[in-house]
Amino acid sequence: MWVWVLGRDSCSPRYEFIGTAGLVDAALSSGAVMVPVGVEVAAWSPTDGSRMIRGVTTPEPAQVSLRRATKQDVAALVHLRSLMFASMGSDVGGQDAAWRVAATRWFQEQLAQPQQFAGFVIEHPVDGVVCAALGSCDTRAPSPEDVRGAHGHVFNISTEPAHRRFGYAQACLTALLTWFQKDTRVLVVDLNATPDGVGMYQSAGFHESRFPSMRKLMQRPAEG
Repeated sequence: MWVWVLGRDSCSPRYEFIGTAGLVDAALSSGAVMVPVGVEVAAWSPTDGSRMIRGVTTPEPAQVSLRRATKQDVAALVHLRSLMFASMGSDVGGQDAAWRVAATRWFQEQLAQPQQFAGFVIEHPVDGVVCAALGSCDTRAPSPEDVRGAHGHVFNISTEPAHRRFGYAQACLTALLTWFQKDTRVLVVDLNATPDGVGMYQSAGFHESRFPSMRKLMQRPAEG
C-alpha cells in the first residue's frame, strides 16, 4: 500500500526515508511523493539542505471498497460530476439546478442498461462514495479499422478533494477499462483529458488521437 505525503514549501522538497540512504525527488509542483504506509519520512528544504521542514509517519488509510455503481449511488454521481465541472470553471448552480435534475434522471436510466453503461466507485467507510469513473458504449458506422463500430467513452472521473492522491481514480479507471475489455465488444475507448489527468491516462495506455476532435456549440433558446 502506498500513500501520498505532501510537502509544505512552495518549492518541491526532497523526501528521505528515515533509516535508509535513498532520497526521492518530488518533481511535482505540489511537492507530493508516494511512500509506503508506515514509513517515516522527513522533508528537507530545497534551498537549505540542513533544515527539516516536516517529518511524519505515513498513516494507515481507511479500508475503502471498489465496486460497481448502482442506482443507490445516483446522488453521489451527480455530486461528483458537479465537482468535476466546478474544477473546470463552470457555474454548477445550487442543489436544485435544472442540470442536476436532468443528470439524476439520466444516471438512473443509464444504470438500468448494464451492457451499455458502467460506473465504478470508491466507497469510504465514513464518507461514502468519494470517487467515480464512468463509461458508456455506443455504435458508430463501421470503418476499415473497426468493422463492428463499437465504441467506448470514459467520463466523469472525479474525486472528493479530501480523498485525492490515494490512487482512487486510477483504481476506478482500471476497473472500468477491465469492464470494457471483458464485458463489451468495443475496440476503441476515448476520453477528454484535463491537464491534471493526462499522466494517469497515458499510464493506462491512452494517447493523443492523430485527428484531434473539434466541437461547435449550437445556438438555441435557453430551456425554461
